Amino acid sequence: IVAVDGPWVVELPNFLTDIECQRLIELGNEAGYIDSSQFTPDRNATARNSKQIWCKDSCVQDPIMQGVDAKISHMSTVPINNAEYMQLLKYDVGEYYKTHSDYNPLHLQKQTGVRILTTYLYLNDVEGGGGTNFPNLNITVQPQKGKAIIWPSVINANPNDEESRNEHQALPVTKGIKFG
Repeated sequence: IVAVDGPWVVELPNFLTDIECQRLIELGNEAGYIDSSQFTPDRNATARNSKQIWCKDSCVQDPIMQGVDAKISHMSTVPINNAEYMQLLKYDVGEYYKTHSDYNPLHLQKQTGVRILTTYLYLNDVEGGGGTNFPNLNITVQPQKGKAIIWPSVINANPNDEESRNEHQALPVTKGIKFG
């Protein structure tokens, strides 16, 4: 998907298999999802009310997770060692994440730097709502099991500068559950 005069968003249907989707959901359930406001810098529950867990420790050692990480690395050409731990997400009815950027200027001072790309994985079909909306690009991607989308958080010419036109939001789930 390419917006006219805007940055790119790539949609990859069937990026994950049913087995990979199911295992990532299981790993999130095993680790125990936590209220996402715990991960928001100001603990602002009005910006985000979903649940999440960072895939670390035994989760990141899971063979299927390692395969998914390798698949993302191959697709994005970003080495696994340069990626963050995967964030597993769960949205129940009414849950959302308001418009935001994945660029974090506080990470400019970290050795790893800022997040240059985001890959979002849809782990299930959602009965209602739950799309990923890019309001500045007039694009909404609908959830579909196995689909991946990828977009830059930075400007190609200077990867320390934010690509603010790729701000996005997780629209509320209106029916069912969304796993990502």
